[in-house]
Amino acid sequence: MANLDKKVSKPLSELLSLFKAPVITEKSVNLARMRQYTFLVDRSLTKKDIKQVIEKVFEVQVESVRTLILPIKTKRLKTSKGRISQYKKAYIKLKTNYEITNIFD
Repeated sequence: MANLDKKVSKPLSELLSLFKAPVITEKSVNLARMRQYTFLVDRSLTKKDIKQVIEKVFEVQVESVRTLILPIKTKRLKTSKGRISQYKKAYIKLKTNYEITNIFD
């Protein structure tokens, strides 16, 4: 595949450090049964960067990557107000016969 041989803007170790965590919710566990996995990632990552990291680290083939940026939320605790920062969520769908087995451990 020609896409994997292209040079990336950042080295793999730096891209991997921009992955924050897998999302472990009831919805994401149900999606994992359909070969779709959810990760919190840094806002600077592109879909191509996310695809490359997942394919290299987990040794799988990625079918598609969908991303969304969640808005800033304000929270209140008694009289003080705080903000939850904006973050990016990536939904990764794998090709058939591939799965990530150790993500929920």
